Amino acid sequence: MLAGLAAEAALFWWVACSEISGDVYLICYSLLMPAVALLTAVVAFNSALQRWLPVLAFRRSEVLTVYIMLISSLPVAGFGMMRFLIPSVVYPAYMAQKIGGRWEQLAQHLPSWLAPKNPTVITGFFEGSSRVPWGDWLVPIACWGALFLALITAQLALTIMLRRQWIEAERLTFPIVYLPLRMTEQPRRFFADRLMWLGFAGPFVMQSLLAINYLYPAVPARQLKAYFFSPFVTRPWSEFGAIPIGFYPIAIGLAYLIPTDVSFSCWFFYFLVRLVNVVAAALGLDTTRAVSVSTFPYFQEQAAGAWIGFAALTLWVGRRELGRVLRETAGRRAAIALAASMIFIFGFTAMAGLPAWLAIGIFVIYMMYVISAARVRAEVGTQWTFAPLVWTPNAVFMLGLGTRLFAENAMTNMAVLEGITVDVRGQPMPNHMESLKIAEQSRLDRGKVMTLIVVATVTGLALAFYTSFWHWYHTGLMTAKADKYHIYKVALNFTQLESRLQSPTSFNRAGLGAMGFAGVFTWALAILRGQFTRWPFHPLGYVLSNTLTVGAFWLPMMIANVSKVLVLRYGGARSYRRSIALFVGIILGDVVAETGWTLAGRIGHFPVYQFLT
Repeated sequence: MLAGLAAEAALFWWVACSEISGDVYLICYSLLMPAVALLTAVVAFNSALQRWLPVLAFRRSEVLTVYIMLISSLPVAGFGMMRFLIPSVVYPAYMAQKIGGRWEQLAQHLPSWLAPKNPTVITGFFEGSSRVPWGDWLVPIACWGALFLALITAQLALTIMLRRQWIEAERLTFPIVYLPLRMTEQPRRFFADRLMWLGFAGPFVMQSLLAINYLYPAVPARQLKAYFFSPFVTRPWSEFGAIPIGFYPIAIGLAYLIPTDVSFSCWFFYFLVRLVNVVAAALGLDTTRAVSVSTFPYFQEQAAGAWIGFAALTLWVGRRELGRVLRETAGRRAAIALAASMIFIFGFTAMAGLPAWLAIGIFVIYMMYVISAARVRAEVGTQWTFAPLVWTPNAVFMLGLGTRLFAENAMTNMAVLEGITVDVRGQPMPNHMESLKIAEQSRLDRGKVMTLIVVATVTGLALAFYTSFWHWYHTGLMTAKADKYHIYKVALNFTQLESRLQSPTSFNRAGLGAMGFAGVFTWALAILRGQFTRWPFHPLGYVLSNTLTVGAFWLPMMIANVSKVLVLRYGGARSYRRSIALFVGIILGDVVAETGWTLAGRIGHFPVYQFLT
């Protein structure tokens, strides 16, 4: 545990350096890169110790203890937790200083116990080169920290309640945990595998060439990030849209580890929903793509309905196992913790300025999104896990019910809370579930693992606040040295707020109808899959079809799907088991290349190529 705490301190500092000051993202991935990089170094060093000084070597359980602490704590500093929320808290006050006008009124809607009011404090946050005014931030940090703890507690309670159904009853794949488990099980055999090193070499060399090319353009390198290809230029086929062509090594490696029906369904539905747009255009329907205007075939609304419907489906399928869990002491305690956390969250947001019914609605949908995200990670294991991009939990009410229902105070607070609800990549529940899967596979004591998660969460929150604030005030969020994505997302939320205040909307019957259809269609796919053994379409393919998860990674999923089908058909199960080493090496080579160059850039003070956008 002490080693885990030391590793936490080092990695939180590294992440803040990279993501706030370095414009390189490390913890938006499903497979947390800093944790995997450290695990690789520890396992390699530990293998040497076991040979020459075995008395000093860590046991496997101790190595996995450190890893579990890291994957449980690091997300709190990332997207969907601290990284977007805290800038959102002070953004209206900063704009009020710079622009004035309506921004002064918006800034007043945030109570002083959530947002500091001192102009010097606000300016330093955005313009940098100043010390952290901890005294001014003490109360807001305590309040937001309490909200984070409540959110994390609720997600940990859900993990405890759903663990038996997902891990023991359904035996889900959990591709994210495959690399750490395989690496720590037999380290010498793992690092001696030539097929693994063959897979490792490809992405490591290609990504390294891109990093060198970024510094010295004369060095040739092949782009791996997606570029958009438009296959059609005339209507109605032009409505098919541009197709992203990208070769992401981690995505290919992870997709190879999942069932073929899942990987097939993901890329199949990606093309199917685009063909629906073509048909709509051929029929003369309005297919204008806009954020706030619902047009057929309502892709964003379908995405929201599918995610909510899939979470409800997950709970319904596991209802019997959930009932058994709730009859046990641990299950009852988890249910009480969940109820207490949600009551605190509802009360907190109501005190901040949201109507009670709206606070309940937003965070219930938010938890539904988190459950679906955890399930996606458990079955698909994508490189990213993106929830619906436009119809976030806030937008379900804003765009569904219409903004005329809400006062300016409530809408301002919703824009701030969008910093949490806009992105599920930083939500800890998937990592909690994967930690318990690691415990089950490596025979760790579940109770001790839960203790590790709690300790890592509390210390991680403190470290996340300290390292993030230090870099925000040292770099400044609006300076040329700072990462632009964070402030872009915050500014986008408040730009949408301004637009909604200026142009109020009414009840969106068509959009809500599309949500309902998507939820029913998701259930129908699951029922058909249960009734017909050869039914090829998994509901997760449709759930992900209208999100950036498949939008970015449809090609890696197709590559992995075709590769796995060919290996199984012509080589059998034995060849497939042997080939896994190649794809695990692909994952590891990508991780080591990206983290290695990021760390080298920080030490050597040179700019680092942004490997993924």
